[in-house]
Amino acid sequence: MSLTVRFLGTSASRPTVERNVTSVAIMREGETLLFDCGEGTQRQMMRYGVSFALEDIFFTHFHADHVIGVIGLMRTMSLQGRTERLRLWGPRGAIRTLKRAEEFGMDRLSFALEVAELDPDMKPSRADVSTFATARFQTIASPQQSKELTASRRSAIVISASGMATGGRVLHHMAAALPDARNTILFVGYQAAGTRGRSLVDGAREVKIHGQAVAVNARIARNDSMSAHADRNEILRWLQTVPAAPGRLCLVHGEPGPMDALKQRITDQLGWHAATPTHREVVSL
Repeated sequence: MSLTVRFLGTSASRPTVERNVTSVAIMREGETLLFDCGEGTQRQMMRYGVSFALEDIFFTHFHADHVIGVIGLMRTMSLQGRTERLRLWGPRGAIRTLKRAEEFGMDRLSFALEVAELDPDMKPSRADVSTFATARFQTIASPQQSKELTASRRSAIVISASGMATGGRVLHHMAAALPDARNTILFVGYQAAGTRGRSLVDGAREVKIHGQAVAVNARIARNDSMSAHADRNEILRWLQTVPAAPGRLCLVHGEPGPMDALKQRITDQLGWHAATPTHREVVSL
């Protein structure tokens, strides 16, 4: 069986002039499988001849640079008159997250959309969630509740999504919290170059939020151990479980410097041939 892997995007968090954000297409005997669908993926598919007649899209996780492009892709499929079912696959939370993508736009999709979670046995029960919550834990669900929280003068710990501070309600909380030296903004996980989170952990004294300059007087802290991505040692431990060395190993997500360092570490420690594909590169298997 012949496989062709086309790297539609390998940039981390944001596109660059030469690289789009994450998406990989695998073609095998007339079938196309898409893994992740960052912003602009459909344009990359058209540019490099990847068929829109795919049946399955797989998501490794739900960072925006891996998933947000599926909204436009599905709309284009619908405008083209697609009638075949499309299946979206992802980890826990896929049904909640990906079903929302169907709601964007004014028109209904012309095809049936199915969403499946690949680890359904891991769905937490209400009891499981409360195990990690104190009696004062409160879920903020609506925009109005978010506004009330931002305006509140009570002491609180706000746990919010968008870990790189690139969008979402967290920006309203940060705009209110950053000017006050009594506050701490704690970033957990990796902050990609060019993001607002990276600017803050690098020591910026002012950032722009919603078009306004916001002074940074709050304490900025970081905890790198809680990233959603595996680190170098975790990746190496996982690779060591592979029964036999692959003919080729491609690193496709990250910044060039760290990717090159990991490539060298894999070569030195495992003796494998590792590569970091370049823009528009095609790998035939």
